[in-house]
Amino acid sequence: MPDVHSKDFEEFSMTITREELDAKLNLNKAEISALTAEMRREMAEWREQQNTQMAQLSSAISSLSSKIDGKIDSIDGVVKSFDGKVEGIQGQITGMNTAISGIQSGISTRMAIFGVIIAVVVAIPGLISALKDSPQPAQQPAQQPVFIQVPSQLTAPAPAPAPAPAPQQKNTN
Repeated sequence: MPDVHSKDFEEFSMTITREELDAKLNLNKAEISALTAEMRREMAEWREQQNTQMAQLSSAISSLSSKIDGKIDSIDGVVKSFDGKVEGIQGQITGMNTAISGIQSGISTRMAIFGVIIAVVVAIPGLISALKDSPQPAQQPAQQPVFIQVPSQLTAPAPAPAPAPAPQQKNTN
């Protein structure tokens, strides 16, 4: 096809007839229609592929989501199981504490009874000896009486302050 600015284009445009122009336009129209139909067909195929891929992705996401939900439920079950085991162990510990307290109480009671029995056994010989006729106490030697001699006092006052005569001691033996 000649260039638009060339002289040949002017000659060419002058020599084309209406039928030739219509034929050329119809040919171009047919090519564009064929191209449009091909593009529409390709777009329809592309949309179908995209829809298929989206459905596959959606299915994969749903599958993964359900697997994750299953794992979470499994973990929840394990945690609840662990909690149950811990509560069971706590119950066993409480039971053991109760048993130990009971044993301690029993031992304390037995020790108290044993102490009372020992005290009674130890006290019986003393009570028996106290209840027996006690022997006559040994006679103590008679003590000799102690004589205290009081000096005699003068009944009349002395007229003068003269030295007093020494008192005479009496021997009572």
